[in-house]
Amino acid sequence: MKMCRRKTAYGWLAVLWAIMLLAGACAPRPPVAAPVAGAPQKWIIDTDVAIDDWPAIFFMLNHPQVQVIGISVTGCGETRVEPGVQNTMDLCLLAGQGHIPVAAAHPEPLDGYHIFPNPWRIMADTLSGIAIPRNPAPKTPLDALQLMSKLLRESPDKVNILAVGPLTNLSELFEKEPALVDKVGKLVIMGGAVRVKGNIIVPKFTDHLKNEVAEWNIFIDPVAARKIFRSRVPKVLVPLDVTNQVQVTFPFVEAFKQRARSPEAKFMSQVFDKETEFIKSGEFYFWDPLAAAIGVEEHLGQYEDLKIDVVVKYTDAPPLQKEALAFSKTMKHGGPRRNFDYHETGRTVVADTGGLTRVCLRVDGEKFKERYMRVINKEEKRGAASP
Repeated sequence: MKMCRRKTAYGWLAVLWAIMLLAGACAPRPPVAAPVAGAPQKWIIDTDVAIDDWPAIFFMLNHPQVQVIGISVTGCGETRVEPGVQNTMDLCLLAGQGHIPVAAAHPEPLDGYHIFPNPWRIMADTLSGIAIPRNPAPKTPLDALQLMSKLLRESPDKVNILAVGPLTNLSELFEKEPALVDKVGKLVIMGGAVRVKGNIIVPKFTDHLKNEVAEWNIFIDPVAARKIFRSRVPKVLVPLDVTNQVQVTFPFVEAFKQRARSPEAKFMSQVFDKETEFIKSGEFYFWDPLAAAIGVEEHLGQYEDLKIDVVVKYTDAPPLQKEALAFSKTMKHGGPRRNFDYHETGRTVVADTGGLTRVCLRVDGEKFKERYMRVINKEEKRGAASP
């Protein structure tokens, strides 16, 4: 008898449950809440603090889904070591994050006599002559390799790295501590030219050079670049193929200046005003800011998986860049410093000897520029999901 009553009760419950489900299906549904963004991605920036690095650094510092935990300065890029560190600390302070540790290493590339033109280095060292508040925080006693090693080892999560300069620091880091590769989520590299010509020969600055196939970040230290591309670190490459699609133009600059609200955006407005000749030349592109955006918001680009390697050839002929003759004649790891050939070294090629790399080859340029303006102006709350 108890079993019969239980069955009868279960029957009525089933009928009531069915009625409730039917009523719920017919009733208007409340809007579905947007997914809550996860914890910010941890990033290290490896930079040579050039004119296009500044907005890339701001993009990363201001992005609501990014936590920059440290910045490494490549001293053999456009900036020199001392001004590079202080300028980076000052840029961080301008963005309200003056606590971020900054360290430098390697005033010379691993081999060869490649160097940025001195006028470009002066521009980088002086922030185009634009004064910003000096960060009074004490400098870390660590060099760039020690800082990155510490940050990677101590992080419980994998850390992404944005490389927007020569790859000297990272090459040395992973050669010294290969196990740190396993702590890297991805390494996003601005560099190379896969299916387009290079950008080494610039009128009025480097007309005397003969390399028409390399890109500057790879050209400066091709030995380091080859080591990185042949390594097993997960790589995303943002080459000239895609950065050529996002030129800095006067219409963009005018729109940017009208919208500038944050200290970072106002600083970049001053930079654009200072560099009108650069813009007019048609040689100014969003190299590093695009790499930063692609790194954080991969949906902006279209990709191919390719095995990328770097050409390294030598010659007994003298260096063409006389400024580099001041480099030490002996390499850091021993052996005489040698000169690279004039035409091919630094070229990025698709080859079986290279490491598998996710290569960004196309981008929605207008969408990128809109994202750049929104992020640098801090128009999104930290922790918010990207549109």
